[in-house]
Amino acid sequence: MGSQQMGLATGKLRLWGTTHPAYWLPLDLSRPRKNTLIVLDVGAKVKPAFSPADPAKVLELLHQRTRSG
Repeated sequence: MGSQQMGLATGKLRLWGTTHPAYWLPLDLSRPRKNTLIVLDVGAKVKPAFSPADPAKVLELLHQRTRSG
């Protein structure tokens, strides 16, 4: 799991689906106004990715809930 800046090749203008063969994006009509993409490494060739309104908070919550121990 990680975040990256969105560009044309990584979904900035894609509302749904994929422009990059390694990522799958759910429907998000506000994605063109966002800058950060969160990618989940689930061990598959195609990784789910999404663009939350508050990426830092989402990453914090995901890290809290996926810590081992």
